[in-house]
Amino acid sequence: MERERPSKHGKILGDALATISEAGRSSSEVSDLDPCATCAFRRGSMPNQMAATGLTALNIVLRIDSDDFACHHGMKDGNPTRLCAGYLHAKAAPFEMVKSEISAMKDRLADMSGPDEVRAAFDAWRARSDPSSTLDDYQLARLFARSERQ
Repeated sequence: MERERPSKHGKILGDALATISEAGRSSSEVSDLDPCATCAFRRGSMPNQMAATGLTALNIVLRIDSDDFACHHGMKDGNPTRLCAGYLHAKAAPFEMVKSEISAMKDRLADMSGPDEVRAAFDAWRARSDPSSTLDDYQLARLFARSERQ
């Protein structure tokens, strides 16, 4: 089975998630919480550009899926101990803004064509950064976050 990795489709979903989260942050009771470097709601992070992760996060924000979106940091015995800060911000975004962003995202997805330069760039980065493919997704996401900040 092929591992999920960033893609053009994932980036479009992720950009919408980040925009919604950023809009909700100003009206959120938890506006002092920062999304972690590997957050699906942080623009440009590895999970933020992964289509399956983005779709799951979007479905949870829209309450299509009734679960909450947990943070992978601070897990105890393999279970999350807190909710994702980006998700909490996104839940606080004004509904009309969310509708507008979802509509714009739909248009960007419909116009998607050509080569997947996001996937190609990630694959090239991964070949340089983890040539033996020994890192798990969490380790890769952390390394990707560090490399993007430099």
